[in-house]
Amino acid sequence: MKPNVSETNVLPEMDPTWTTTILVVPCVVVLTAGFFYLYGAIISLLSKTSVRNKVVVITDSLSGLGKECAGVFHKGGARLILCGKSWEKLEGLADELANASDPSATFPPKIVLLDFGDMDSMAEAVAEILECYGCLDIVIFNSSMKVKAPAQSLSLEMDKLLMDNNYFGPITLAKGVLPSMISRRSGHLLLVNSIQGKIAVPFRTAYAASKHAVQAFFDCLRAEVEEFGISVSTINHTFISCSASDTTQAATSRSLLWSLLYTRKPRGVSPDEATTEIVRTLNNKRKEVLIAPSLPKMAIYARSFFPNMFFAVMGAGVNNSAASDNILVGLTGRVVSCHTSSGGRFTVKHDRQNQRFTVTTGSGAGANECAMLSYKFTGQKEVDLMSTFVPETFRGQGIAAVLSQAAMDFLVEEKLKARISCWYIKKYIDEQPQQQYKDFIIS
Repeated sequence: MKPNVSETNVLPEMDPTWTTTILVVPCVVVLTAGFFYLYGAIISLLSKTSVRNKVVVITDSLSGLGKECAGVFHKGGARLILCGKSWEKLEGLADELANASDPSATFPPKIVLLDFGDMDSMAEAVAEILECYGCLDIVIFNSSMKVKAPAQSLSLEMDKLLMDNNYFGPITLAKGVLPSMISRRSGHLLLVNSIQGKIAVPFRTAYAASKHAVQAFFDCLRAEVEEFGISVSTINHTFISCSASDTTQAATSRSLLWSLLYTRKPRGVSPDEATTEIVRTLNNKRKEVLIAPSLPKMAIYARSFFPNMFFAVMGAGVNNSAASDNILVGLTGRVVSCHTSSGGRFTVKHDRQNQRFTVTTGSGAGANECAMLSYKFTGQKEVDLMSTFVPETFRGQGIAAVLSQAAMDFLVEEKLKARISCWYIKKYIDEQPQQQYKDFIIS
């Protein structure tokens, strides 16, 4: 009997390749997830064992990276000294860390007011840092101030301000703590620098100069203190993506390479990624670390080995006169990133016809501080104190009067003139019996 057709038309066997793929893919996914979990656990363990009971100083601990480092090192059992410009915010951060950890396994952070922009206060701040525990094990230099503009539009006052914040401040702290470390023959100085300490970028003359200077100082220092058992590390990153403003940046460009090198990408180095690299650098005592994509790394090598090609790329990417016109026509939307004590920022607009700069600040208590600071950027002797928002909860509690008095005292000290549209400053001036500020107001 012939077999039934239906009995002979059996399903074909599955291809062995597909069977292998179906089995391998889940295994790869599981192994990859396991690897990253194990890696994170190891990093967490190393961060705890490497800093436990050690005295760690973090400058600008109120920034995104500073807070992330503070959290990791505090959980690791470090004796933290948090430095920043605002006492109230430092107290808040210290309380937050203390409340989120086991008090039996951690130490309450100590706080110190430290402002690299105020060189007169540095000696006192360094002495206070040393008095906290009597010694130091690790110092993380995290502070930075940024500005972007054509060289001819920056005043010397702004150049000096950047050098104070990015160079003179850090080296003053380093020199202040070195004798203690040398006497103990141990210690680690870690500088969080920028890739612009390696290559110079158009429209960042003052910033790049300050970053090159501090990079050179720590490179020289590394060789000088090695015999005393002191480690010196530098971490150069593209940028820390701490806020939305860090993710956008205008640039005049004809070259794709220039654009890729000097326009910010949608995502920079996150604070937790940078902190992980800091922990790894401290554990391995690495001398220099570069956190950057391949293209900026190639640019650094090109600058060293093919300088003419590098300069040609820079020149092709920027038409200097056109770029200057585009920037000076109105610096519209251009945010000059300045780290003020209130964490504020300001935008500078330039009216070419009237040759006048106008400063527009963001909302919040730091707005007028930015407006007053901006005169250093423009070099002019007139500023606009724009209308700003004061939360309703603060009104009637004296904060408006304090801010207003500080603003007017600043005008008097710097011999500036001001156009005032801020209602609570106007109200404050009207309430002064002798009208002592009238000579400084432009009606």
